[in-house]
Amino acid sequence: MDYTEKREVKKSTWLTKKLLAIVLMSLMVLVIVGGTVFHFKTKYALEDDIQNLNTQLEGRESELKDLGVELKDREGELQTKEGELSDSNEKRQQLAKDKNRIEAEKNELANTAYILSQTVDIIVEAGNDLDALLLEDDDRNRDFIGWMVDNSIFYEDNGTLYAAETRYANWKAYMIWSDNEYKRITAFVDQATDQIETQVNKLNNNTQLH
Repeated sequence: MDYTEKREVKKSTWLTKKLLAIVLMSLMVLVIVGGTVFHFKTKYALEDDIQNLNTQLEGRESELKDLGVELKDREGELQTKEGELSDSNEKRQQLAKDKNRIEAEKNELANTAYILSQTVDIIVEAGNDLDALLLEDDDRNRDFIGWMVDNSIFYEDNGTLYAAETRYANWKAYMIWSDNEYKRITAFVDQATDQIETQVNKLNNNTQLH
């Protein structure tokens, strides 16, 4: 093989590597941009969900306070009944039933308030976990893009190409884990929210019955 043929072979090999590097870089940039847009969208959607949930919880807390005031009014009514019905055995029995019913309502209210408080704490903690997860996503994306900028793979350097492929594989694996973690936490928040609705509806139904 003469010098010209060797030169052509070397040039062809160089162009092939160059083309592969450009294709790899284009694919990684598309994936990075798509992943970044997705995570920003989910971040803003999560912030709206948390804000709406906080608004709902404030409304539920106000309802619980109103129920507490109503319960105090009922206790006052019960004390009035005790004075009016002290001379009647039949009325005393009814009074005892009223006492037991009000005591049961107080216990139910206290139990529901405790469950709501615990569930709110769980939701707040889950929201903090999601915020931390999204911040970690942003940091990973910035780190990966920064490395790609600082270490251009458009050189004829197999070591740099291998490092880029390795970093891309690690970044992609993390993004898959992050998406699964996001789905797990949001499902947990939805379950906790449903529990709040169940407890409040139960409390409202008990109040309406009496």
